Amino acid sequence: MKETWLSLALMAALAASTLPPAAAAELTDTDRRYLQAEYGIGRQDQTVPALSAQQQKQLHALITDPQLKDVPAVRHDRVAAFLFDAHMRQCQQTASSHPDLVCPPVADAKAEPGKEIADRQCNFCHLFGMGRAPSFYKLARQGRWAGDRLAEAQRRGHENARRLGQQMSPIGLTREQFDELVVYIESLK
Repeated sequence: MKETWLSLALMAALAASTLPPAAAAELTDTDRRYLQAEYGIGRQDQTVPALSAQQQKQLHALITDPQLKDVPAVRHDRVAAFLFDAHMRQCQQTASSHPDLVCPPVADAKAEPGKEIADRQCNFCHLFGMGRAPSFYKLARQGRWAGDRLAEAQRRGHENARRLGQQMSPIGLTREQFDELVVYIESLK
């Protein structure tokens, strides 16, 4: 009987050693490099540290999903949707304790007015980038924007989307608001 228990214990130990390791509770360095390259999310960003261990596991699974290896655009949109949901939960927490704020403030006070415009009108598509909408981070990396250039790009992009039957809400911003939005976008470099 003792030999049977020892045999069973040895078999269980061998089986356990051949199982894949459990998902990491935190994001890996590879995950963090992906988030930085695709979305501009660094270690200092508020989104990732606020995630629970379970949420980090979910994000890791999305980033490393082998079924999405050959479809990076789908992976990008799924990760972007996950990040947007996490961002919105953070905004709800901020708003509940600070009714005068839409979302957590940015470190650079000069960028805050533009961030507030983005939080109210642009983030759903452009915070992390969804579908064909570029992320603010990628816009910032493309080069210097001016308020008039951003206004023209917004007008053409939104008009083209409506003409093609895609859902895109028109936004009406003043020249000053476009300039403030540009300051915020440029702060994401």
